[in-house]
Amino acid sequence: MEDGWKLKVVNFPGHELYGLTSQLRRAAMSVPMNLVAGARRRSQSELARFINIAQASLAEVQYQLKLAEDLRHLPSDHALALRAEADAISAMLYDLWRSLTRPGNHHRPSTSPTPR
Repeated sequence: MEDGWKLKVVNFPGHELYGLTSQLRRAAMSVPMNLVAGARRRSQSELARFINIAQASLAEVQYQLKLAEDLRHLPSDHALALRAEADAISAMLYDLWRSLTRPGNHHRPSTSPTPR
C-alpha cells in the first residue's frame, strides 16, 4: 500500500498538505503501527483490540480516499485501485480478528521478534 501513497498522494494540491494529505498519511501509517503494537501485547484479547483499532484506521483511509476522489484531488482510477487494496487488507484484518475472537480459541498466533 505504501507505494501507492508515494505515487498518488504527492499529487494532491499544496493547500491540502496539512489537511487531507496529512490525515490520509497518518491514518494509513496507523494501520501497521497498531498491528505491531498489538503483536507485542501479552494477551490474545489485547491483540484483537489493536486489530480492531487498525480496522478503524483503515476505514478512515477508505473514507479519505473517497473524499479525495470527490474533491478531484485523486483520479478515479487511482482512488478505485487504492480502495480495492484497502478492501483486501480490511478482509485480512477481519479474518485475523475473527480467528482470535472465536469462542474456544485459545491459540495466540506466534509473533516474530522485533526487527533490529
